[in-house]
Amino acid sequence: AGGLWFEINSDGSADFIAKSPVNGVTRFEAGAFASWAKARLPHEFEWEAAARAGLLDKAGEVWEWCANTFHPYPGFGAYPYREYSVPWFDHRHFVLRGGCTHSEVEIKRPAFRNYYLADAGYLFAGIRLAK
Repeated sequence: AGGLWFEINSDGSADFIAKSPVNGVTRFEAGAFASWAKARLPHEFEWEAAARAGLLDKAGEVWEWCANTFHPYPGFGAYPYREYSVPWFDHRHFVLRGGCTHSEVEIKRPAFRNYYLADAGYLFAGIRLAK
């Protein structure tokens, strides 16, 4: 989601960055914005299908919040190691997809799943809306 965003420079000045995705939002803020925009956050399965079909422009600039909590599903394989995912299947963490500009190349792929707490602002988390 682009919009009226400004980047604060080291000298205190602000540059308009309309084409950059919003980042640093909580899952709650992302959901509230989606409601305000009369849209919704996509389920991670929708997000992955759209990514595989080549429909997501600018994917990989920020992690994108999804509507669902982080939990295993049939065929899920823990990557890069079990402790990275399994302990967080607690229904308090929500799914993020897409990777960000600082992500390793290996995880910038449609199938990779990340997670974060809904009420914590994650610097590299952004928003993609679904109708």
